[in-house]
Amino acid sequence: DSAPAAEPPPPPAATNVSSGPVAHHGQPLSGRDITHTLGGDLSSPQPPCTPITLYSTDFTYQHGNLIAVNENYISYAIKNGKIRVLNQLSAARTLLRGHTGAIADLAFFSNSDNRLASVCANGILFVWLIAEAEDTQEFTHTVLFQSSLAEAAQRVVWHPRSTFLAVACGAQVNLMSCADDPPADVTCRGHAGAVNDLCFSPHGRHLATASDD
Repeated sequence: DSAPAAEPPPPPAATNVSSGPVAHHGQPLSGRDITHTLGGDLSSPQPPCTPITLYSTDFTYQHGNLIAVNENYISYAIKNGKIRVLNQLSAARTLLRGHTGAIADLAFFSNSDNRLASVCANGILFVWLIAEAEDTQEFTHTVLFQSSLAEAAQRVVWHPRSTFLAVACGAQVNLMSCADDPPADVTCRGHAGAVNDLCFSPHGRHLATASDD
């Protein structure tokens, strides 16, 4: 016969720390066939949260992202081709104007980079640089790149290691560099239906695409 399972040790005493979050070390378990009853009220409400904004929109189905977030900013599409950008800490906001059609997709370059790419339904691509003045904390936004595409755009993604962008336009994909002058532009064809998603490999040497075909 096997020995009875050891009684689990009592949970560590709670510690009140006013200067930061409390570290929860969990409940260590040992032995076999352990039954442990969780303490506390499991029906308690969710942790409190602070709404930053509330924006009502009509339901539409599309493949692109209407919200893009990095470690500094939250951006989201609103009506008439405008893009709202919010500072996550201060809730300061600015409005990006320039698109003349409904926003189809938004993408930050990376979690720590404040370059934002946006495309709209009528084929206009913008690359914005979002910043704030250090002395006044006022928003500044600069258009780093702009291009008019031949067809309506569905998606835009960044190359993981360079300033190249891949933009899905109809049944083709445009590879564009927003650092060259004039910008480099390569068109990839092969799909019979509209390209609705695309993704670079982690090293950036391959691009996978999916379409309605």
